[in-house]
Amino acid sequence: STFREERSEDHHSFLSHGRAGLLAWAEYPIGSQFYITLCCEGKGPQYLDGNHVVFGTLLGKASYDTLDRMKDLEVEKEKPVKNIVVDDVGILA
Repeated sequence: STFREERSEDHHSFLSHGRAGLLAWAEYPIGSQFYITLCCEGKGPQYLDGNHVVFGTLLGKASYDTLDRMKDLEVEKEKPVKNIVVDDVGILA
């Protein structure tokens, strides 16, 4: 993805980052980053609201169990020491 001064109409940034398990997208001058919020209810990183796009959510207990395991991983400089690999996803329409 490339950097743009203005977001296009399909980049809705009105959803809040206010809970764990949200799928979001950030665009930077050097590329894009997708992430899953790890925050607690009501203590989310609101500074991301309006700057990055929330576009989905985790579904089901197994997804949140996996998220809990991810939260427990050792981190260094805000990054996991071991790689986290997503090898299967689904889309509900």
